Amino acid sequence: MKFRQTKQVFKHLPGTRIQGMGYNPIRKRLMLVSDDSLASFSSSKLNGRGHLTNVNFNWSAFAPKREFEGVAYGNSSRAYLLVNHNPEVLVSDRSY
Repeated sequence: MKFRQTKQVFKHLPGTRIQGMGYNPIRKRLMLVSDDSLASFSSSKLNGRGHLTNVNFNWSAFAPKREFEGVAYGNSSRAYLLVNHNPEVLVSDRSY
């Protein structure tokens, strides 16, 4: 396996620190997870077909009662979100 640099620098992040990242294979979007925020964007923008701008992102902010740690997707495009402080897994009510 090899990795290459994408030349993308995020000027605006969800939250103060990125906690994790997930990939939605149905929507072909990457999701960045922060303490109480989520940001998703099209993975095609990282394949040399353009650069990310603010309009490429879907942003979601939540009340800071839970701290998000990671996200995963099953066979659907619903997100499974891992949170701590009373550890639990949340599932989205629709595709994200």
